[in-house]
Amino acid sequence: RRVFRTDGGRAVRDGGGIEPDVVLPSDGVSRAHLRSLLAEARAYYRYAGVWQERHAADGERIVRSAADVRERDGERIVRSGDLASLITDADYAHFREWVGARAGGLQSPFDPSLDVLRRALQDTGYGEAVGAVDRLGEGLRAALRRELDTDAPAIKRLLAGAVRERYVPESLGLAMGLNDDPQVLAAMRLAQDPDRYLALVRPPAPFIPTLSVG
Repeated sequence: RRVFRTDGGRAVRDGGGIEPDVVLPSDGVSRAHLRSLLAEARAYYRYAGVWQERHAADGERIVRSAADVRERDGERIVRSGDLASLITDADYAHFREWVGARAGGLQSPFDPSLDVLRRALQDTGYGEAVGAVDRLGEGLRAALRRELDTDAPAIKRLLAGAVRERYVPESLGLAMGLNDDPQVLAAMRLAQDPDRYLALVRPPAPFIPTLSVG
């Protein structure tokens, strides 16, 4: 990518769109297909209802405790939050079983392409190869289900958010969500580090453009 300079001397590169000044580290998940499929199937919302039934006696207390919700002058105040604690290991194990019982309804991102391949094989007289395509599809769906392990922290956060919405007003839910949002937390750390913050916003050293005559 070619590097250009703004009038103020900041380096910018062509292609790729706007780049952030601070890049957060990856969450370690190279793919998150299952996370997206669960969202499309409204699995987080639906399981929040299951969680609510399982915690009928103590659900509101758990949510308020996780968000550290306090009352002051008749107003709910969120002091801090740990939404991840809403979904315990036992809850997540139950969610895995719940998803497993409904896994047939989750379509792998590759299923449409595999269907096209099956039809093409049948139409061209290679029907005996369809079994290999079926085995490939089963392997891909198994890999998809393994994301319940590899992507567990992010899925737990999404589940916790869905549970939270069952108990608190939207405004309070948004405030709670900010407490463990990775980008918000990174921005807060940056704002609390004056040297690093000023290094980002301070104009670069004087830049004198040069003209090349060719």
